[in-house]
Amino acid sequence: MIKIYDEFVDDSELQIIVKRFELLTWNIWHYDQYPGYEQKSSGMTADLDNFARHLLDRKIIDATGLKIHRAYVNAFKQNEISLPHTDDSKETILIYCNKKYDISYGGETVFFNEDRDADKIVTPRFRRAVRFPGQTMHCARAFNSLSPHDYRFTIAYKLL
Repeated sequence: MIKIYDEFVDDSELQIIVKRFELLTWNIWHYDQYPGYEQKSSGMTADLDNFARHLLDRKIIDATGLKIHRAYVNAFKQNEISLPHTDDSKETILIYCNKKYDISYGGETVFFNEDRDADKIVTPRFRRAVRFPGQTMHCARAFNSLSPHDYRFTIAYKLL
């Protein structure tokens, strides 16, 4: 089941966390696994720092009752390819981090059913979180060139 939490994170806290993204060490060699595209680069990632973990971990645990396996940031450049994939987790929570957003920018998270048909689309509104089973096929759509943001950022929590 896919669940949306609006205003999941305090506005001022998330703004501080996002400003700290430039201090993170980014892995530019991130690949999503999808048949025929195993070596296709798909965004970049960085482990979430202790400051952000201090602010967010308790919210995640309280919302799910699950154990945190990994917490990191996803970043996709405008118009970058993102492949459909599943996660190696019992559940995943994504927190959307771009403050200024308009639907004309794209950037949605698309969830697919067993027939690989788009089943649900979540708009990436600032402070929104989406929770879903890790084995749900999904993908991030990058922002298009209308967006004022260079990157589409989400914080990802993988839960066991």
